[in-house]
Amino acid sequence: SFKASATILAMGGASWPKTGSDGSWLKILRQEGIKIEPFKPANCGFNVNWSDYFRQKYAGSPLKSVALCFFSEDGKELCQKGEFVISDYGVEGNLIYKFSALIREKINKNGQAIIYVDLKPDWDQQKLATRLSKPRGSRSLSSHIYKTIGLHDVKTGLLREFLPKSVIENPVTLAQAIKSVPIPLISSR
Repeated sequence: SFKASATILAMGGASWPKTGSDGSWLKILRQEGIKIEPFKPANCGFNVNWSDYFRQKYAGSPLKSVALCFFSEDGKELCQKGEFVISDYGVEGNLIYKFSALIREKINKNGQAIIYVDLKPDWDQQKLATRLSKPRGSRSLSSHIYKTIGLHDVKTGLLREFLPKSVIENPVTLAQAIKSVPIPLISSR
Protein backbone atom coordinates (compact mmCIF):
# COMPACT_ATOMS: atom_id res chain seq x y z
CA SER A 1 0.00 0.00 0.00
CA PHE A 2 1.18 3.52 -0.80
CA LYS A 3 0.02 6.72 0.87
CA ALA A 4 0.47 10.05 -0.88
CA SER A 5 -0.05 13.54 0.43
CA ALA A 6 -1.15 14.63 -3.04
CA THR A 7 -2.05 13.00 -6.33
CA ILE A 8 -1.90 14.70 -9.67
CA LEU A 9 -4.08 13.39 -12.47
CA ALA A 10 -3.09 14.53 -15.95
CA MET A 11 -6.46 14.16 -17.64
CA GLY A 12 -6.26 16.81 -20.32
CA GLY A 13 -8.24 20.00 -20.54
CA ALA A 14 -11.49 20.84 -22.21
CA SER A 15 -10.37 22.67 -25.33
CA TRP A 16 -10.37 19.88 -27.94
CA PRO A 17 -13.61 17.89 -27.66
CA LYS A 18 -13.14 16.33 -31.10
CA THR A 19 -9.98 14.60 -29.82
CA GLY A 20 -11.55 13.51 -26.53
CA SER A 21 -10.19 16.37 -24.44
CA ASP A 22 -13.61 17.55 -23.35
CA GLY A 23 -13.23 17.83 -19.56
CA SER A 24 -15.98 15.27 -18.93
CA TRP A 25 -13.89 13.77 -16.11
CA LEU A 26 -14.32 17.01 -14.15
CA LYS A 27 -17.89 16.20 -13.08
CA ILE A 28 -16.91 12.72 -11.83
CA LEU A 29 -14.07 14.00 -9.66
CA ARG A 30 -16.17 16.84 -8.23
CA GLN A 31 -18.91 14.37 -7.29
CA GLU A 32 -16.29 12.51 -5.28
CA GLY A 33 -15.42 15.71 -3.40
CA ILE A 34 -11.99 16.01 -5.03
CA LYS A 35 -10.61 19.54 -5.18
CA ILE A 36 -10.12 20.66 -8.76
CA GLU A 37 -8.28 23.76 -9.91
CA PRO A 38 -10.36 25.69 -12.46
CA PHE A 39 -9.45 25.48 -16.13
CA LYS A 40 -7.29 28.36 -17.37
CA PRO A 41 -6.27 29.16 -20.92
CA ALA A 42 -2.77 27.85 -21.71
CA ASN A 43 -0.84 27.84 -24.97
CA CYS A 44 -3.40 30.33 -26.17
CA GLY A 45 -3.63 33.39 -28.32
CA PHE A 46 -4.56 36.83 -27.04
CA ASN A 47 -7.00 39.51 -28.14
CA VAL A 48 -5.70 42.86 -29.39
CA ASN A 49 -7.82 45.88 -30.34
CA TRP A 50 -6.53 46.13 -33.90
CA SER A 51 -7.80 48.93 -36.09
CA ASP A 52 -10.14 47.71 -38.83
CA TYR A 53 -7.51 48.61 -41.44
CA PHE A 54 -4.75 46.60 -39.73
CA ARG A 55 -7.03 43.61 -39.11
CA GLN A 56 -8.24 43.47 -42.72
CA LYS A 57 -4.79 43.95 -44.23
CA TYR A 58 -2.64 41.74 -41.97
CA ALA A 59 -4.79 39.01 -40.37
CA GLY A 60 -3.01 35.73 -41.04
CA SER A 61 0.40 37.36 -41.55
CA PRO A 62 3.37 35.78 -39.79
CA LEU A 63 5.86 37.91 -37.90
CA LYS A 64 9.11 36.06 -38.55
CA SER A 65 12.57 36.64 -37.16
CA VAL A 66 11.44 38.81 -34.26
CA ALA A 67 12.10 38.82 -30.54
CA LEU A 68 9.32 39.10 -28.01
CA CYS A 69 9.97 40.61 -24.60
CA PHE A 70 7.60 40.56 -21.67
CA PHE A 71 7.95 41.90 -18.16
CA SER A 72 6.69 39.41 -15.57
CA GLU A 73 4.77 40.49 -12.47
CA ASP A 74 8.04 40.65 -10.50
CA GLY A 75 9.55 43.00 -13.12
CA LYS A 76 11.82 40.42 -14.71
CA GLU A 77 12.35 40.93 -18.46
CA LEU A 78 11.84 37.73 -20.42
CA CYS A 79 12.85 37.71 -24.10
CA GLN A 80 13.00 35.12 -26.83
CA LYS A 81 13.52 35.10 -30.58
CA GLY A 82 11.06 33.34 -32.85
CA GLU A 83 7.87 34.00 -34.72
CA PHE A 84 4.16 34.41 -34.22
CA VAL A 85 1.08 35.22 -36.27
CA ILE A 86 -1.15 38.27 -36.46
CA SER A 87 -4.70 36.95 -36.38
CA ASP A 88 -8.07 38.56 -36.92
CA TYR A 89 -8.57 38.74 -33.15
CA GLY A 90 -4.99 39.40 -32.02
CA VAL A 91 -1.83 37.29 -31.79
CA GLU A 92 -1.06 33.58 -31.62
CA GLY A 93 1.73 31.13 -32.35
CA ASN A 94 4.81 29.57 -30.79
CA LEU A 95 6.41 32.74 -29.44
CA ILE A 96 3.12 33.83 -27.86
CA TYR A 97 2.47 30.37 -26.39
CA LYS A 98 5.90 30.43 -24.72
CA PHE A 99 4.70 33.27 -22.46
CA SER A 100 0.95 32.54 -22.40
CA ALA A 101 0.61 31.54 -18.74
CA LEU A 102 2.55 34.63 -17.56
CA ILE A 103 0.64 36.92 -19.93
CA ARG A 104 -2.69 35.43 -18.83
CA GLU A 105 -1.88 36.04 -15.16
CA LYS A 106 -0.79 39.62 -15.82
CA ILE A 107 -4.02 40.33 -17.72
CA ASN A 108 -6.03 38.80 -14.86
CA LYS A 109 -4.28 41.06 -12.39
CA ASN A 110 -3.97 44.31 -14.38
CA GLY A 111 -6.65 44.13 -17.07
CA GLN A 112 -4.06 43.98 -19.87
CA ALA A 113 -0.50 42.93 -20.59
CA ILE A 114 1.95 44.55 -22.97
CA ILE A 115 4.39 42.56 -25.05
CA TYR A 116 7.31 44.31 -26.72
CA VAL A 117 8.40 43.14 -30.15
CA ASP A 118 11.88 43.71 -31.55
CA LEU A 119 11.34 43.74 -35.31
CA LYS A 120 15.09 43.53 -36.08
CA PRO A 121 16.63 41.51 -33.22
CA ASP A 122 19.92 40.93 -35.02
CA TRP A 123 20.54 44.66 -35.54
CA ASP A 124 21.45 47.12 -32.82
CA GLN A 125 19.70 50.45 -32.47
CA GLN A 126 22.71 52.45 -33.73
CA LYS A 127 22.93 50.44 -36.96
CA LEU A 128 19.20 50.99 -37.55
CA ALA A 129 19.46 54.74 -36.89
CA THR A 130 22.47 55.08 -39.20
CA ARG A 131 20.74 53.28 -42.05
CA LEU A 132 17.42 55.07 -41.54
CA SER A 133 19.22 58.45 -41.54
CA LYS A 134 20.28 58.02 -45.18
CA PRO A 135 18.61 60.51 -47.52
CA ARG A 136 15.13 59.41 -48.50
CA GLY A 137 14.87 61.30 -51.76
CA SER A 138 11.48 60.93 -53.41
CA ARG A 139 10.75 57.52 -51.90
CA SER A 140 7.77 57.04 -49.60
CA LEU A 141 8.61 56.43 -45.95
CA SER A 142 7.58 52.76 -46.27
CA SER A 143 9.81 52.33 -49.31
CA HIS A 144 12.70 54.07 -47.52
CA ILE A 145 12.33 51.80 -44.49
CA TYR A 146 12.32 48.74 -46.75
CA LYS A 147 15.29 49.87 -48.85
CA THR A 148 17.47 50.86 -45.88
CA ILE A 149 16.76 48.12 -43.33
CA GLY A 150 14.60 45.52 -45.11
CA LEU A 151 11.51 46.11 -42.99
CA HIS A 152 8.25 45.80 -44.86
CA ASP A 153 4.63 44.76 -44.93
CA VAL A 154 3.27 43.57 -41.56
CA LYS A 155 6.27 44.87 -39.60
CA THR A 156 5.86 48.35 -41.02
CA GLY A 157 2.13 48.01 -40.41
CA LEU A 158 2.77 47.32 -36.73
CA LEU A 159 4.81 50.49 -36.44
CA ARG A 160 1.97 52.51 -37.92
CA GLU A 161 -0.62 50.73 -35.77
CA PHE A 162 0.95 51.59 -32.43
CA LEU A 163 3.30 54.54 -32.86
CA PRO A 164 2.68 58.22 -33.53
CA LYS A 165 3.71 59.57 -36.93
CA SER A 166 6.30 61.84 -35.26
CA VAL A 167 8.17 58.76 -33.95
CA ILE A 168 8.09 56.98 -37.30
CA GLU A 169 9.34 60.01 -39.25
CA ASN A 170 12.43 60.54 -37.06
CA PRO A 171 15.26 58.04 -37.82
CA VAL A 172 16.54 57.98 -34.22
CA THR A 173 13.15 57.48 -32.54
CA LEU A 174 12.11 55.03 -35.29
CA ALA A 175 15.24 52.94 -34.64
CA GLN A 176 14.41 52.90 -30.95
CA ALA A 177 10.79 51.96 -31.66
CA ILE A 178 11.75 49.11 -34.01
CA LYS A 179 13.61 47.51 -31.10
CA SER A 180 10.53 47.59 -28.83
CA VAL A 181 7.08 47.90 -30.44
CA PRO A 182 4.47 47.72 -27.66
CA ILE A 183 1.42 45.54 -28.32
CA PRO A 184 -1.29 45.68 -25.64
CA LEU A 185 -3.02 42.33 -25.09
CA ILE A 186 -6.48 42.68 -23.55
CA SER A 187 -7.64 39.10 -22.93
CA SER A 188 -6.81 35.48 -23.59
CA ARG A 189 -8.61 33.32 -26.12
